[in-house]
Amino acid sequence: MIDAISYCHERRVVHRDLKLENLLFLRNPEFDEDLTVKVIDFGIAGVADAGKIDAGSLAYMPPECFGSTAAETTLAIDIWAIGIMFYAMLYGTLPFFHKVEDKLIDAIVNQPLKFDPKVPVSDEAKEIMTGML
Repeated sequence: MIDAISYCHERRVVHRDLKLENLLFLRNPEFDEDLTVKVIDFGIAGVADAGKIDAGSLAYMPPECFGSTAAETTLAIDIWAIGIMFYAMLYGTLPFFHKVEDKLIDAIVNQPLKFDPKVPVSDEAKEIMTGML
């Protein structure tokens, strides 16, 4: 996945809707441990610095998207979403979650990132997630 997003970002293309639901894991039938990750659904992709972002999946959107005006489309939007996915893959839950939209937005904007001490995640992984989020 990182290769695919790096390829896009080198060309200033921002996916803008990266989320777990937009990843496909394909197993190579010849090698049980050889997985390929495919990124799908470029329906709202855009060019970096070419407009505002006002679409995407709420739980994966960065805090800057919730200001009084729509946020600029930047590569950072995808980096934030990758950080959310990384957290979810390690902890089995999204770092910011609420069923009520306004409360979810408040959590994304104001809640500090928390790491469950019962889940064995390396300090390096936590540092990477903190940097992304």
